[in-house]
Order: sequence, then structure tokens, then C-alpha cells
Amino acid sequence: MKTERDLSPFFWSLVIIIIGGAVIAFLLVSRDAKKNEISFSCSSEFSSSLDIHKSKMNLEGILLITSYHSGNFSLSVQGTLKAEGGQYVVNRKLFFRYSRPLGHAAGVYNINPSGREKSPDDNAPDAIDYLFFDAYERGDKLYMVKRIDRETVIIGDQFSPRYACVMNHFTH
Repeated sequence: MKTERDLSPFFWSLVIIIIGGAVIAFLLVSRDAKKNEISFSCSSEFSSSLDIHKSKMNLEGILLITSYHSGNFSLSVQGTLKAEGGQYVVNRKLFFRYSRPLGHAAGVYNINPSGREKSPDDNAPDAIDYLFFDAYERGDKLYMVKRIDRETVIIGDQFSPRYACVMNHFTH
């Protein structure tokens, strides 16, 4: 008479090894995903001028950039736009999504606009979103996000900085 072997210890060992491998793979992937995220808040006073076809525009105000671990950041602008048509109040928040493109160095992100909120007192034309802040509706750009010291963040393309701001430190 042939005796059957009990396979349950072998089966459970295999199940534990598979589950352990899956947990390790998940931890490695999630750890790598966290490296690709940025989180900071910084603010700056700014002044920017454009001269397009002999039409001058000057935008001055306060800029607040807040980045979240969720792959999103916001750019809040409060200020004044002076153009040939007059003087306008600017009070809006632009939203962007970011991701790290494959094959690029650390600090390089693909940035896509994802929305806008305008306060009721904001009477500036919507065109300033892309003229001053590269918030094109259907476009993405590669930007560098770099801390140059403990307090300063620079955001820009490969040629020049677009924004420089000082870190905000919140106390609990």
C-alpha cells in the first residue's frame, strides 16, 4: 500500500515566500515613487515684464508655490497687472501635475497645467496664465526643481530660472 505525502508544509512555505516577495516588491516600488515626489511651500515677491509686439505688460505681486506629495502643486498669485488696456487685479491659483520622466536626472519634472481658480476680484485676462506662468492648456514642459540652499528653491527650464522662492516653515 502506497502512502501519500502531506504537501501542506510545502504548500504553506511556498505561499509565504510568494507573499513575502510581493511585499518586498511593493515596498521597493513605493519607496522609489516617494523619491519622485516633491513637497515644499515657498513664497516670493516678484516683478515681471513682457514686451510683445510693442505692447508692454508689467506684473507685480506675491507668489506662493505649494507642492504636495500627491504629484500636484499650486501656484498662487496676488498682484497687479499693468498693460495698455489699464490696470488689473490678479488673484488666482493655478494647479499643475508633475511627474518624473524616465531617463532624466533627479530634480527634472514633467509639468502639466491641471486647472485654475480665480477670485471674484480678479479682472486680469486669462492669457497671463500662459504668458507669465507657462500654464498652456495643452502642453507640458520639463522643469528643474532645485534647492540651492536650505531656504531657497529655484524652478526653471534648462536655460534660466522662472521662479525663485524662499521656503515657508510652518510650526505645529
